[in-house]
Amino acid sequence: MRGKVVNHSELMVLLNEMFINGEESIKVSYPFTELELMEFDMNHFSIRNVVHYRDFNDHRNEILQGITENFVIHDLPVYSDLLNSFVSSRIVPFVNINEVYLQLSRLREDIRNPHRRPKPMYIALDTNIAYLRFFSRYLGNAVSSDSPVAAPDFRYVVSSIVQQEVDARIQDKYRPSTIEAMKRTFRHDWLLSEFHNASARSTRKAKEAENELTYLIQDLKALRVVGEEFSQDKEKRDIMIARSYQEFSRGKDYDVTLITADQDMAYHARNAEIPCEILVLPHEVPSRIEKLTQWHMADLLYDLAVTFGAIMLGQSVIILGEWKGKVESDWNAENLKLLIDKRSGIYEEMERDMNIIRGIERIEGR
Repeated sequence: MRGKVVNHSELMVLLNEMFINGEESIKVSYPFTELELMEFDMNHFSIRNVVHYRDFNDHRNEILQGITENFVIHDLPVYSDLLNSFVSSRIVPFVNINEVYLQLSRLREDIRNPHRRPKPMYIALDTNIAYLRFFSRYLGNAVSSDSPVAAPDFRYVVSSIVQQEVDARIQDKYRPSTIEAMKRTFRHDWLLSEFHNASARSTRKAKEAENELTYLIQDLKALRVVGEEFSQDKEKRDIMIARSYQEFSRGKDYDVTLITADQDMAYHARNAEIPCEILVLPHEVPSRIEKLTQWHMADLLYDLAVTFGAIMLGQSVIILGEWKGKVESDWNAENLKLLIDKRSGIYEEMERDMNIIRGIERIEGR
């Protein structure tokens, strides 16, 4: 295997080269348990044979029978990781996304008319929305978003408790003893050497949520409001988040609307007299999905690689979302590491294409 670090948008180059090399159908699997997750139909830009949640859970339970270390048990991906990757990549959108788009469109028109809404208006977010990449993916990507509104159309506010919730999850790493325990159960155990002292699943997911918060604070200039002292009780934290937005609204005399994917959080927000838009998550991924774009596929592969740690394309390519030596700049740039079979011929072709693309980007100053 030959390794190469790429930006997640460059996954489209990889998919093109695999297709040119005759891989019209690409199976996507989790290498450590050899679970087939889905199949890319490159001729029709569709996904088929997505693993059913019952099959996913049965496979996971079978693997768990051979694991005794709690850390490894909790690190093994669950079905919601697969589902949320489809949601954050917009391939399987929120159930009520069109209704939320409509509400945001109306809100934007109200903001533009001072007679309708004379006060400044701010969008607030719950922690789960950061994990699902709603603002950067659904509203922020001008190339691939179907939204009638754009993220810069609004002002934003972020509670310090939301930031603390995400930060509190950035702690778990793979220790040598953990790697040895995984080697006793998982397949492709040679690949586990890439994970020495690297971030575990919960930490990887939190780092991606941190990227979303960075997008809000740095790119969209979101204000930060200080909440109460951090609590270990989740329900108390939800109440505290709602209360922090209430205090911001009253203290500044601003209007605030909260976006969440948690029904209980919506109750807390309404009790704090904060209007709320609830994004409804789907329950499962359809077995077949048509009419995708390469942007969708690249986002999905990136999210799967980060969440699962590693995914395999066919028999010749492994995409790592984490590896030893991955640094903060890699996370900020949404970089991945490719391991490509030397015999496939894909590596040289991809190297050539990427050198051309990166050369053009340097000339254009990107």
